[in-house]
Amino acid sequence: MSLSDNPSKFKHVHISKVEAGVTLVNLGTLLEVEEHSLHYCLIVERMSQKQVIKFDKDTLLVVE
Repeated sequence: MSLSDNPSKFKHVHISKVEAGVTLVNLGTLLEVEEHSLHYCLIVERMSQKQVIKFDKDTLLVVE
């Protein structure tokens, strides 16, 4: 399903406003957010594993 199929199901959220517990589209459930000087590290549960993904501070995320 593409984002245009059901746009009301998804929201764009600035990375500084995202909170643990949301589902990041195509990534998994957000477990933790760590802010660093130049980026954010998001810890997500994906495929029954914890994974750390780094994002720039100006990133918009798509959440369910």
